Amino acid sequence: MSVMVRALLLAFVSLILLACSDAEVAPSKPAAEQILTRTDGALLINGYFGLTMPVPAGWYSQNAEETMALQRMASPMLSGSDRSRQALIEAAMASTVPVFGLFELPPGTPGKLNPNLIANAENLQAVPGLASGCDYLANASELLRQSSFEIVALSDCRQQLLAGRTFAVMDSEMRYGKQPIFQRIHVLMVKPYALSVVTTWFDDSSRQQVEAALAQLTMAEES
Repeated sequence: MSVMVRALLLAFVSLILLACSDAEVAPSKPAAEQILTRTDGALLINGYFGLTMPVPAGWYSQNAEETMALQRMASPMLSGSDRSRQALIEAAMASTVPVFGLFELPPGTPGKLNPNLIANAENLQAVPGLASGCDYLANASELLRQSSFEIVALSDCRQQLLAGRTFAVMDSEMRYGKQPIFQRIHVLMVKPYALSVVTTWFDDSSRQQVEAALAQLTMAEES
């Protein structure tokens, strides 16, 4: 239940901002310094994971504090009125830090759904039973089924090459009211972390946007 919380909150961020575009985002505690991504002009560089991600032209690059605050706003959409589930979500968020957050438009742009790519890293030292990316995604699918979203389809876990590394990948199609949401979750185990790179889109045009952006991701070879 506790794993993959931040990644699953990503699909909710665009919707909650569309509905509450004037909402204030509460400040959040800083992420762990050792895996924070630094920005070098239009290039995001993360030394811990050997990751480099160009910011697509015209896109908004969100800092770690903004990302955590937005995901905290979206967490009730996963927990509903279940207080014990909310406590588990908050515990999982405490062990997870953002790596990067890229949005087509600045979050909160009125009347616009916002395709995005967001990467997070979760420390799994407290859950040693998760040995693979597919184990991690199995927990993600269970959490999705307990959310307030209508689950239209969840794919089986598969292996896919991304930035020269083999990720575990799962696709989901959800609905919130009449709004379709599509998400692809890529997971790479980099002990003690699970690195997740998640793309969220809403139609064919936004799918092409996020796929083109993700194709620019590079990672150092595994040591």
